[in-house]
Formats: sequence, C-alpha cells, structure tokens
Amino acid sequence: MCCYIAFPLLRPGLDPNALQSYVPLIEGAKLRCIQREDYLNSLGARVRVLEMVHDIVMLSAVSSLHGHEAREMFNEKFPKLFFELEGGMTAVSFVLPALPLPYNIRRDRAQRSLASIYTKIIEARRSANFDDNICPDEGKDIISHLMRSTYKDGIPLPDKEIAHLMIAVVMGGQHLASAIASWTLLRLASEPAIVDELYREQSAVTGSAHEPLCLKDVQKPTLLWKVIKETLPVHPPLQSLLRNSLRSMVIGSSRWVIPIGRVLLASPAYTNRNSDIYPQPERWDPYCWELGNDDKRTGDHPLSQGKTVLPFGAGSHYCIGEDFSNVQLMTIIVTIIWLFCLENPPGREGVPGIDYTSLSSFPIEPAEIILRPRDVN
Repeated sequence: MCCYIAFPLLRPGLDPNALQSYVPLIEGAKLRCIQREDYLNSLGARVRVLEMVHDIVMLSAVSSLHGHEAREMFNEKFPKLFFELEGGMTAVSFVLPALPLPYNIRRDRAQRSLASIYTKIIEARRSANFDDNICPDEGKDIISHLMRSTYKDGIPLPDKEIAHLMIAVVMGGQHLASAIASWTLLRLASEPAIVDELYREQSAVTGSAHEPLCLKDVQKPTLLWKVIKETLPVHPPLQSLLRNSLRSMVIGSSRWVIPIGRVLLASPAYTNRNSDIYPQPERWDPYCWELGNDDKRTGDHPLSQGKTVLPFGAGSHYCIGEDFSNVQLMTIIVTIIWLFCLENPPGREGVPGIDYTSLSSFPIEPAEIILRPRDVN
C-alpha cells in the first residue's frame, strides 16, 4: 500500500484525543513488564537495557494502539514473532529481500503468523458487531478506525491490508523508540544527579508514584522533556535517510545539480557529530535547552538552512508517529524514574559505543544498567 494512502488512514489513531487515552495503557504495560521480571524485589538488578526496552516498547505499542484483544493475548510468543520479523530487517535483506537466508525464512514465517492473529481479531470484531466490542476505558483503537475506513473511491479496506498495516504500525516505531529509550536510560544511569532531579520534578508534577499519569503530565516542557530532546540529536536512531529525486534540483546557491531519478542519502548520524556544524556535538547536556533556543542543534553551516536534526524524518515521508513516540518515551522514562534509581555497572563510565551494524543506532552489547528499587510506599 502506498504510504500516501496509509498515512491519512492511520493519523486519527495518533491524534491528541487518542494520545490522551494511551498514557495509562502505556504506563500499565511498563508495570506489567517490571512485575514479570521481578525487578522490584531485587536489591540491584543488573539489566540489559535493550532486552528490557524491547519488551516494554512492544507491549506498550500493542496495548495502546491495537486494542484489548491484542493486549490480552500478548504473551511470550507475541514479542518473539516480532523479534523474528525484526531479525529479517538487515542491509542484505533490504537489497535482496527474497534471498533464502535463515533469518529471512524466520521473518516471512513470523509475518504470516502475525497477519493470521490480526485477521482473526478483525473477523471476530465483525462477527460480534465491532462497534460494541471496544473497552470503554481505551477509546477507539487503530484497528477499529481502519475497519471503518475506506479508500477515496469508497472501497473498504480489506482485512488482509488492515492486518498488514497493524504489523507496520508496530515495526515502524519499534526501532526508533527502542533505540531512543535505550540511550536515554544509559545516559541517565551515567548521570545519577539528573535522575535525582527528574524524580524531584515528577514528585512536584504528579505528587505520588501511585497517582495515574495523564497526557498533560508527560507533555510539560520540564527536565524530562529536555532529556528526551537532547538524546535525539546526540544519539539519532536513524543512521541514514533515503529519498528519490522526483525532479532535478539545485542545491542551495551552489552549482550542484541533482538529476531526476537519483537516490539521495542524508546521514543524521554523521551530521549531528560534525564539529564544523555543532560545537561539542557528542556532549549530552539536557540543561542546554534552558537557554530558550527552540532548536539548540540548528547548525551554522551555509547548507544547513537551520534544519539539520531529523530524528523523525521530514517532508511528506516524515514519521506520523512522532507525537505518539514522544508520549510513549516520556511515559516509560517517568515510570522507571518513579520506581528505580539508575546507575552504571561497576567499572563503566559514560555510555557504550554505537553498534553501526544494526539498521538503527543501538548501543553495543552488553549495554547494562543497575536498577535499584525506590521506597515509594
């Protein structure tokens, strides 16, 4: 399905009214993961960040966007299928997707299994009059919206396409959210003083760890907001962005001409670490956003034109899930800060290096932090 068609269909499920209902669901998903791993009963759990974050991001996305049926059937099999699907997203698979490699075979098998799961959910809703089959506390999920949607010519979406779109909704945000959340937690573990300040700040915002979060709590321009905003340019989740040239273009005032049909590549991973554009590009400093500059990393390079930070892309192919991703990230970080003190494992300073072999810029394993439970009674 063309992205120009899919974007308008998905956008209502990611608008502010929908986001309001997602915050408690994301918070609940996070708590389920913590309770399942029994982190709260450990004096100092040594946790692999990527493994923890992968489950949290997956469960929170499914819980909030996919409706109560998917949330209730979420078990060990569900994330495993997405993990196998994700394992087939490699550079080789991008060029030769049908190559019969083991991880491509597992990818295709997982895709068929997930499509079958979502198709059964859709069929069950249709047979039970799906208007009445929505939990009143979660609002209209994306599956319900797509089941009511039509193309411009009035043709309803086939169940198969809805199922595939639901898989794409999770996969589209899984890499970015997992990478950003992992780097944020690793940075916070290396800066315990900032963790303490975040805890004091959230105490003032929500009053108690037992109070449910709401959208306004995680959208305020607080230190939490600055922490996320600073992590995005220092650890851009996308190493490169590709765009096809639909017409000949002249670059700025230069003599460079991009012919029609060429593929353009922008690399946030390179641009954001270019000291010719940004001073101290690898320094992680959330407090710099207190200066009142809306975009600290707007470069002075003559070709930058003030827009060099592209964590969620730009133009007609920008990520429509940006607002959801920010709410998801802030809710996850707030919940962890409420429940745990974070610190680096003994012997490690700073954060791990970047794994450039992955499609997203994940930290090199083992990327671990120590979680020490707070007394929140």
